[in-house]
Amino acid sequence: MTEIIKKFTDLTLELITTETWDFFLGYVFTLHHSGHRLWNTVNVTDPLTSEEKNEMEGTVHQV
Repeated sequence: MTEIIKKFTDLTLELITTETWDFFLGYVFTLHHSGHRLWNTVNVTDPLTSEEKNEMEGTVHQV
């Protein structure tokens, strides 16, 4: 996820500095999408160990 955010940031900065904009909106979809995936373990399709389940509990609140 950090790699995607870095690429998004680099692209956004390039667009902001090389084009003239009346309005520019950069939307970090990765953070929003992660929130859905981390909301609870229902969205996880792979089997989780009890340790992984415990680690994921409350993840959104930690972020």
